Amino acid sequence: MSPRRAVAVVAVSLLAVVGVAACGDDSGSESSSSSAGYEKVPMADVLAGLPVMVGHGRAAASAAAQGDYTTALTEYDELHEIWEEIEGTIKDTDRDIYERIETAQGLIKDGAENDNSERVEQGADDQAAAADEFAAANA
Repeated sequence: MSPRRAVAVVAVSLLAVVGVAACGDDSGSESSSSSAGYEKVPMADVLAGLPVMVGHGRAAASAAAQGDYTTALTEYDELHEIWEEIEGTIKDTDRDIYERIETAQGLIKDGAENDNSERVEQGADDQAAAADEFAAANA
């Protein structure tokens, strides 16, 4: 085997090992992290955070309706900080609602970045509806 081919074989082998190691352990053991790599928090924390997150979404929509997209983006940042704390639990509990909230937040952010109050409002409404549905199902 040529030295060049030997290096290629070793490189491919190392990539395969790294890829398998990155997959992690899906044995289903309980831990503070979900299988998707997001931190999980107690449901009480999620249920307490959702209304605050929705409030920031509503504040973003209100600011955007007045043409204040800087404040709308600030409100998005605030709601997204809360989301990052609770999303792992939501994703593990209800993947559909998780996706709906992610999509809604994308609308809020995009609308705020592109001076489109209708997108911000739609995102805020969609986020609120999904959050309410999740809270009702998990209270």
